Amino acid sequence: MTVNFLLNGKETEVNVPPGKKLSHVLHEDCGLRGVHPGCGRGRCGGCLVLDGKNPVYSCLIPAFSLRGRQITTIEGFVQTPLFGIIEKGFKRAGVVLCDFCAPARVLSLGALILQGRNPDSAEIREQIDIVKCPCIGPESLETGIQIALEEHYARERR
Repeated sequence: MTVNFLLNGKETEVNVPPGKKLSHVLHEDCGLRGVHPGCGRGRCGGCLVLDGKNPVYSCLIPAFSLRGRQITTIEGFVQTPLFGIIEKGFKRAGVVLCDFCAPARVLSLGALILQGRNPDSAEIREQIDIVKCPCIGPESLETGIQIALEEHYARERR
């Protein structure tokens, strides 16, 4: 089955079997290594991508449902100004992420900002919990997220 969708801002066409999941299409067929097909059940978060402005577990999305969707992986997101803001916030907070969770954590924070949300601490902790990785404590990550959000909203006010 041939499926056309927008991937990182570019029209993309893939030929996939009906049961194949988006995580495998991105990782295997498109060669995007920032997508980690981990648990296959939407629990670990390693496969997180943006569907429009929404974070989604790509291991749960059947490839046939991609028609007309706009998917952004970390490879596309690093090309945006928003990535620099997030990266700066994490650096200022001393946040160092592992290769497994870094793409998903950056994209989940990007989704919060793209959706125009200014989350409180409880919402930030909820966002942290969508990626299951013990490489960093939630307090440090929450601080990094808050710094990135402050930087983003300060730039918007200018």
